[in-house]
Amino acid sequence: MGQLEQRLRDIEAFTAWLEAQPRTPGLLRVAALRWLDTTTEEHVNAQRLAQANQAAHRRLADDGPGVLDTFARIVHIFAPPGAPPAETLYIRSVFNAVGSVLLVTGPADAAPADIIAAARRMVISLTDE
Repeated sequence: MGQLEQRLRDIEAFTAWLEAQPRTPGLLRVAALRWLDTTTEEHVNAQRLAQANQAAHRRLADDGPGVLDTFARIVHIFAPPGAPPAETLYIRSVFNAVGSVLLVTGPADAAPADIIAAARRMVISLTDE
């Protein structure tokens, strides 16, 4: 099984877990940290590659349901269709902390462990109630 297929399975398992959770005030933080805990060095490197090769990334998205489609399901749990755009962007930011950190690191300026650590701090900060 390839890395993409494994990540899709991870997302499906996470989404099933999330859909079964009661909607409590702390769920966003718990869910985002749980999702972040599944992030490996390989995931960071794959995101790095996707950011560097946007055309290839779009082609993968056009090949049918994939990571981006499933990611949208997770976002919709917290910001359903019709939610204010700012709320949807906020939820996307919380769950895409690794991607956000990668945007500010440059091509390979930080080790994956440091990217994940920074993303964890970002999630905690963004979900501080």
